[in-house]
Amino acid sequence: MSLSLVLAVVALAASLLLLFQFNDRLLPGIALVVSGVEVMMRLNVLRLDLRGLPLGLVLAAALAVVGAVMYFRVNAKTSTAAATCVVLVGAVQLLGALRVLS
Repeated sequence: MSLSLVLAVVALAASLLLLFQFNDRLLPGIALVVSGVEVMMRLNVLRLDLRGLPLGLVLAAALAVVGAVMYFRVNAKTSTAAATCVVLVGAVQLLGALRVLS
């Protein structure tokens, strides 16, 4: 099991937790879909390509932005921890995708 798969699964679990504990379901739903796509890509179940733009960069940026917005909107400790996990996974993946580009 690779580190990128573990990070994607952590983001998926945190997004699922936020979906059940967050009042507004739009942002956790987006995070759940993005992290689910990442898990499927890491498991070689799904293969997506965008022309001229790495999909990993787009997914990581979406995860980081949605996680940051949720972080500032949550109140409970478990929700804050889950939003932090989503932000950190998105940030780590974003840094990794940017490093590959340069």
